[in-house]
Amino acid sequence: MDLGLFGPQSVVWKFHSSKVALVGGIRALMIQALEPRAMAAVEAAGGYKADPVGRLARTIEFIQTVSFAQTKDAMSAISRINSIHSRVNGVDPITGMNYDASDPLQLAYVHNAFVESIAVVHELYDPYTSISEINAYIVEMSSVARLLGVRDADLPQQYQALKRWVESFDTLISTEVAREAVGYLKSPLMPFPMDILWKVAHKGAIFSLSEKQSEMLNLHLRAKEELVTPCLVRSVMLSAQFLLPSAPIVRLAKDRAHLQWQLEHQR
Repeated sequence: MDLGLFGPQSVVWKFHSSKVALVGGIRALMIQALEPRAMAAVEAAGGYKADPVGRLARTIEFIQTVSFAQTKDAMSAISRINSIHSRVNGVDPITGMNYDASDPLQLAYVHNAFVESIAVVHELYDPYTSISEINAYIVEMSSVARLLGVRDADLPQQYQALKRWVESFDTLISTEVAREAVGYLKSPLMPFPMDILWKVAHKGAIFSLSEKQSEMLNLHLRAKEELVTPCLVRSVMLSAQFLLPSAPIVRLAKDRAHLQWQLEHQR
């Protein structure tokens, strides 16, 4: 039975099915906004300004498909992204820098910012996460990065090395476009109770930023919020994990894995 690119024993399944991943996804979008070429490519492809909620939904759908869908569907999603990337290039009107959505280094920043963000928030907010799991997750996600065109030289395989890579990326700029894009993340239109979950996750994402990232994006929590945010995020995300249903694609993946387990143990 086809369990996709990863499967139930992978850390990808554990992390990407966790409600804590919402915090990491928001954080990733925040720090990805600091790469002006990446932001220019997003705008050229019809990004935040045209359809901010749709852009976010498509990003989530891609991550879920690659993580949980059957192999042919995951590979099809990657092929579609590569095809889109191949057509998106030009000159960023703000910085004058050339952007190319299929450039390996720009792809590496977007990928590494996402993976590092998921790792950071799990270390902060999931008490059941170990550093060995984080390192395994980084290695697992490297396989997707290679399929998207990222070079091995830009894929650190250990947590601390990945954090250094992201922090030291040298073309990050705090532009008006970046701050505007991050502004969309504060309160997108969502039904209850997802709107409450999002607000808590948004605070958790800000708390998890480095001092440099916070300053560049002008994102700060008040002193009182700094004190309560870690406990608030942990408790709300843990409650949501039990009370809110998983995404349909996650449930289907787990059903396939359970069926495979039953078939194997009937032999």
